[in-house]
Amino acid sequence: SFQLYLGSVREAVVSTQSTGGLPVRRYWFKFQSYQLSFKMPQIRILYFARAAELADCRDELLSFPCGMFCEGELIEHIINMRPQLEPMKGEVVLALNEAYIPTHRVELKDGDELAVIPPVSGG
Repeated sequence: SFQLYLGSVREAVVSTQSTGGLPVRRYWFKFQSYQLSFKMPQIRILYFARAAELADCRDELLSFPCGMFCEGELIEHIINMRPQLEPMKGEVVLALNEAYIPTHRVELKDGDELAVIPPVSGG
């Protein structure tokens, strides 16, 4: 968060005898302070199978910038925070709040869960 100051300036021109009749400029400043804060959403990242092994944890909280993201951008952000996941970059899929991320962009909200799911096989 940071402090923002907005204000106005008022000017008055007065003439006094003590300055030999020259105009004297006086300024009055009036400021108002506003407290602004920008909170990045905290997203719980869940790692499964090999992703959990590489990340060396099953889940964690990460901050994400505000905005709309496609799956590739989310994966990039996670890899930037956890570079050890780079070998799985083209293999994982993501699920947001227990639903696979659609092809369009999604918006993350504080408290969302994002699952990193490696390829699965079986019969």
